[in-house]
Amino acid sequence: VLDDVGNLATTIIGTPYYISPEIFSNTPYDQKTDIWSLGCCMYEIVSLHQAFEATDMNSLVIKILRERKLLPLPLATEIVPVEGSKQTNYRYFDIGDLPDQTLLPITGYNKKSLTSLENAVRDVEHLLDDIQVKIIIAKKNVQKCHGILSIDESAAIQLYTMETLPLDRCLYYNLNKTLRTANRRELEPWFTYLKLLLTALYKLPSVRRTVWRGIKNVDLSGEYQEGQCYTWWNLSSCTDTLTVMQTTQFLGTSGLRTLFAIECENGKEIKDYSYVRNEKEILLPPATHIEVLGKINPAPDLHIIHVREIAPPYVLISPPL
Repeated sequence: VLDDVGNLATTIIGTPYYISPEIFSNTPYDQKTDIWSLGCCMYEIVSLHQAFEATDMNSLVIKILRERKLLPLPLATEIVPVEGSKQTNYRYFDIGDLPDQTLLPITGYNKKSLTSLENAVRDVEHLLDDIQVKIIIAKKNVQKCHGILSIDESAAIQLYTMETLPLDRCLYYNLNKTLRTANRRELEPWFTYLKLLLTALYKLPSVRRTVWRGIKNVDLSGEYQEGQCYTWWNLSSCTDTLTVMQTTQFLGTSGLRTLFAIECENGKEIKDYSYVRNEKEILLPPATHIEVLGKINPAPDLHIIHVREIAPPYVLISPPL
């Protein structure tokens, strides 16, 4: 540790709160130091607290050298929706490739007992970033939802709709990827959360109308043949407002795009529970079985696939209740 840390605040190195462990340890300066300082600044902007706080300089240095930091609560959650409204809504693009084989039904999760949301994600917590903090935020947000769902059920829906980068550390991304896998045993760590989430969705009234979803920079029309049936194993985020799909956060109005027009029977309107309520999200449950009614190509880069939800030939996923 530097001998005279008390003078650091007046040197050209910078404010002590943002100094990296390398400098305090007298190790060579490199790009990691800049990244560390930038991260401390971003942390303070989002949380309204300094990343490391102490009553004296020596205590501050020790905290930084240990490099252990938990997010302070409560977070400045009003900042996140503003920034999130400017970002692409990747959840709506999470269509995934059609499986190259017929997958086994999803069974077993419904035998799990309902539990708190904190416990429901315990087996998958290592896959997800800041999940316990997100749960606290979700539960705080859904306290205003007075309906047929419990706090944990409502928060389970909101947790699914929370998008952060990197995507591969998001709950929705990992859950949907696992729902699409042929090895059903990989889904077992998700069973307790899936039980809570699907219990919540099944309690909500079903929406029977045309909804929309799509994906940018891809032409999927060749994968969906008219008259054929397919199964979307993952949860599918849709909207019932076509104008929403035309915004830059969704498909936009130019470039290569595939748009699905879906006549759904069991969609669930979750805008009251979503983290981003202005999206008017309709969520299709896992294992939604569809038939392709037709395809059109109204513009060179726009492909529209018309499908309808139909009953599968056998139960594809056990009901939670």
